[in-house]
Amino acid sequence: MPDEAEIVAGAAKGTAEGLIKPFSDLLAKLLGPAAEEVGLTLKDSVQVWRKRRRIRLFQRLEAFIHDAGFDPIAVSPKILLASLDWASVEDDDCLQDRWAALLANAADPRQRQDKLIIHVSVLKELSAGEVRFLDTLYDYVIERLSRGIRPGAAHGLGWEVEMDFILKQSHQEEYFDISFIDNLERLNLIRRSTEQNIRMNTEAIKVPGAIEETSFYFTELAFGLVEACRPPIEEI
Repeated sequence: MPDEAEIVAGAAKGTAEGLIKPFSDLLAKLLGPAAEEVGLTLKDSVQVWRKRRRIRLFQRLEAFIHDAGFDPIAVSPKILLASLDWASVEDDDCLQDRWAALLANAADPRQRQDKLIIHVSVLKELSAGEVRFLDTLYDYVIERLSRGIRPGAAHGLGWEVEMDFILKQSHQEEYFDISFIDNLERLNLIRRSTEQNIRMNTEAIKVPGAIEETSFYFTELAFGLVEACRPPIEEI
């Protein structure tokens, strides 16, 4: 750990790099490959890593637009700048692909950009596991609709998801963490209901320490988010 003299010496250089130089060893370890691979200054290491991530983002964005077969239009700065900012520091490829898909949909002349802006602020609050769980819930609802089963929409809550399906995810899927429920509910992506006058497909089930006497609903916001973060499809 640097002593006070080293910190003062760094500050005397009058630059941000001088201020953080005494902590360069610690920061290099925190950055991992981002610092070790390039062998440059700390500042350069971060910039190179961000550029690499941004290049990958543009490659995925270009591929999504090409596969969908449309000429991209200008994207609102509210979507473009915020998405580029978050996506360029996203180290999970799967999650970065969601940002690329969101940008591709925003550039699609068939889409309404004003309906996509909200998803930027929501996506940045999600982990890769939470996004995967939302995908699973979306596919669950779509699969039931395709079989003519309409997951009940109650009092504007959204589409009901049976408790046994939630429990199956928690017991069988390694990626799933029960803490997802709290964050997704905070973001209004799922809702719980304990109202007695709502017809439930399943009985209320208590899960010790986490989910209690409730049914869950996949909200319209979540439905729109998943669709916005999937690559656009080619118009037939």
